[in-house]
Amino acid sequence: MALSEFEQGRVVVLIARMPFKCPAAPYEAAFLVDAVLQIKGVRDRAEVAVYTPEPQPMPVAGRAVGEALEKLLAERGIAYFPKRSVQRIDPVARTIAFVVGIPPHVPPPAVRELLGPRGWISVDAETMETEHERVFAIGDVTVIPLKHGLPLPKAGVFAAAQAEVAARNIAARVRGRAPSELFDGQGFCYIEVADGLAAYGDGNFYADPAPAITLFPPSYEYFVQKRAWEKNILLSLL
Repeated sequence: MALSEFEQGRVVVLIARMPFKCPAAPYEAAFLVDAVLQIKGVRDRAEVAVYTPEPQPMPVAGRAVGEALEKLLAERGIAYFPKRSVQRIDPVARTIAFVVGIPPHVPPPAVRELLGPRGWISVDAETMETEHERVFAIGDVTVIPLKHGLPLPKAGVFAAAQAEVAARNIAARVRGRAPSELFDGQGFCYIEVADGLAAYGDGNFYADPAPAITLFPPSYEYFVQKRAWEKNILLSLL
């Protein structure tokens, strides 16, 4: 069932298991579902809920960020159920009308022989070089443990920055030099909450003893920035 056909019932944003792409994505999805139902005039006949195995929203970013997101969910009447592991979904019983699912992220077959003990490719956290000299990896297929034990999130903003680092270090290897370009762990994201508003978070994920991330409250300015950023990304692919 599409949201355009929805009249009443329950909408669940389901995070099946960890890891998944982009820590903020499921929460932005819930906010946008809420906005669509508001526009349709059926929000008072609907329950919107987020189920996740996480102990809090975006745990990698710290407790303050999680609490801020929980507050935004509560303000919009979106139910939040952390520490929930899905065992099965019964399509016959139809206890959930439809699910906005966040599928578990798995490495593609092409790189499985390079995988480390965590099930992903281990790389130098700064140069992006693997244990095999002159072989580099970036983005979602990699695993980079952070100071507090959780891995660096799988998000496009990191992959883009890592790509530039890896490209320069590959060029250095070709010229017979050691890699010197370093990825610094800086990252950011926008979380659209509808009504022309978006929150913004950024910081250093490599900070010690834990990532130093700040989530700024939703504003129209961040919404405009988000749209401009998305436009620039799309134009760069043309």
